[in-house]
Amino acid sequence: MSNLLSRVMKAVIALIISTAVGAAVVGRLLTAIGFGAVGIVANSLAARWQSRQGNVARGSTFASLQATRAGIGR
Repeated sequence: MSNLLSRVMKAVIALIISTAVGAAVVGRLLTAIGFGAVGIVANSLAARWQSRQGNVARGSTFASLQATRAGIGR
């Protein structure tokens, strides 16, 4: 039982660490292409993408990426 508990605890710790690292990587990637914490960064790849598509539809890939970046925070 002790071995099982140890393995479960290691798995939980690995999950927590991978989630935090994943969020950091995704946040940095989205920031790098112009999805800012409070909106699209001027003259960025994201700004060019937005200008080419016009009105951004709710639920679109673009909207989802911006919502994801905003949800990660600064």
